[in-house]
Amino acid sequence: MLWRPQRPDRTLVARCLQALEEVKLREVQIVEMQKKVQDGEARLRQQQSLYEAVRADRNSYSKNLIAAQVGWGWVGWGGRGRGHA
Repeated sequence: MLWRPQRPDRTLVARCLQALEEVKLREVQIVEMQKKVQDGEARLRQQQSLYEAVRADRNSYSKNLIAAQVGWGWVGWGGRGRGHA
């Protein structure tokens, strides 16, 4: 008697095909999530850059304000109003 390969079980084939479809679906979801992460990282870098620009402006304005107050002879906040009750 000759050996013949058995035909694959249809339910096993169907389960394998279903598993492959699920893998493909998960791969698509992974790619979509990676795109979202990249977009979020780009937005974060942009926000950080804007924050640094605002912080630099604030520091510059603060330094200029202090220099102007020293130039005007003001020492601290309330240099004029001390004599009032």
